[in-house]
Amino acid sequence: MNNTQLNEAGNTENGLSIAGQVQPLVRWQPIEKAPVDGTVIQARIPGNGSDNLIFWLDGLIDTDGNDCGGWAFTSDQEPPDCWTDGICWEVNEDGRKSIMPTHWKPYAPHDGTSGASREGPLDAVVGPLR
Repeated sequence: MNNTQLNEAGNTENGLSIAGQVQPLVRWQPIEKAPVDGTVIQARIPGNGSDNLIFWLDGLIDTDGNDCGGWAFTSDQEPPDCWTDGICWEVNEDGRKSIMPTHWKPYAPHDGTSGASREGPLDAVVGPLR
């Protein structure tokens, strides 16, 4: 590896070593720059850690009957208490503001698959996403 030393986490000076190849490090970005096309991302949510797998869900209706969207969990992870039905609303069903994700980075599954399924607990609320 061109005299580059790995640390205990498998990181090199310039990236991660995966199967002998150096991959560039992916840095956290502000949530405002996250894709809102249904792509699964890894997110930091204050008080809920940084291993949250979420995606932007369009086609929702707010309490005023207006179309809206929101961040939604992809799987059976535990969302913050202030999220209703696993969705980050501007104001949840209890009238409290949901804790917004602050940062994101691309989700990179470690099992060689192409990404997380967007089917999960939300299926009961909005049906499977296809």
